[in-house]
Amino acid sequence: MISVDVPSSIRLVFENKKLLTIDFLVAAYVLTLRKKKINIYERLFYYILSLIDINEENESKVDKNEFQYHYFKIDKSLKDILIYLSNSELIELESNSGKNFSDVSLILTDRGKTVINELKGAYFIDLKEKIKVSSSIIKYKNKYYRKFVGEVYERNLYK
Repeated sequence: MISVDVPSSIRLVFENKKLLTIDFLVAAYVLTLRKKKINIYERLFYYILSLIDINEENESKVDKNEFQYHYFKIDKSLKDILIYLSNSELIELESNSGKNFSDVSLILTDRGKTVINELKGAYFIDLKEKIKVSSSIIKYKNKYYRKFVGEVYERNLYK
């Protein structure tokens, strides 16, 4: 097998953990405007829907494969992102039972809100709007998450 070195500029496009981390924080900000704390998987659900570019006309036509692609891409980094954001005092993590990762909720701190309010780029403004739209079109329920993610969700409940 031949080993190919991928230029860092190309790798950044596909593996940009810093951008994924700030995207996660933006999604948490938008969703915590409605309620103080939000479940990790609910936040992930709406973030992925914003990547798919959902609207009222195609609500029932969300491509399960595309959803799963984004899920796998993000899920492998999710715990690292949460630890980083928590250690940076941008979010607080709260768990009701401590047994399942799916029981973890996050609360955006004042510091996290300040960071998000200082983001003025068109990309972040657009991301905020997409998350608002996706969260107003589809209300989060575990059944939707299971529908899109399938078996993957069931396995991650018990990690």
